[in-house]
Amino acid sequence: MSGSGVAVRVAAGAALVASLFGAQSALAAKPTFIPLVIDRVDEIPAFFCGFPVSAHVVANQTIKVFYDSAGTVRGGIVTGPWKVTYTTPTRDLTVALTGPAFLDANLALDHGTGHWIAFLPDGSAVFANGYLTLRDLGGLPLPTLLDANGHVVDWCAALSG
Repeated sequence: MSGSGVAVRVAAGAALVASLFGAQSALAAKPTFIPLVIDRVDEIPAFFCGFPVSAHVVANQTIKVFYDSAGTVRGGIVTGPWKVTYTTPTRDLTVALTGPAFLDANLALDHGTGHWIAFLPDGSAVFANGYLTLRDLGGLPLPTLLDANGHVVDWCAALSG
């Protein structure tokens, strides 16, 4: 095969690849980016752990919403730093919650990876990390952990020292 024949085939292959990737990017509308900035203090009543807990939450996150070519929401991802400093009568504990959170087509929480704080279905709270199946249930201030492929530690026990 001559050198020019190879060049033509390489050029044709490159054009095919470019057209395929170009068509793929045309299938979806550009994502939307929504800032999520939090700086607040929440007080957790003493009855929850047997002692009062103050939680200073600081977050600077971004919600990225994905769309298909018709503009229908397909899901989303929440990324960025989220830090909580817990203060109890006996200790201070700062935890970095690494995420990210993955959202379904209704922009409801589907699952997360990394470090999280969540409720269990029985109402107790845990620190959890790994691949986590999470849902926002019953208007609770934290997601509910339904399944974990990772490590789970009782939240109150960790705060008690």
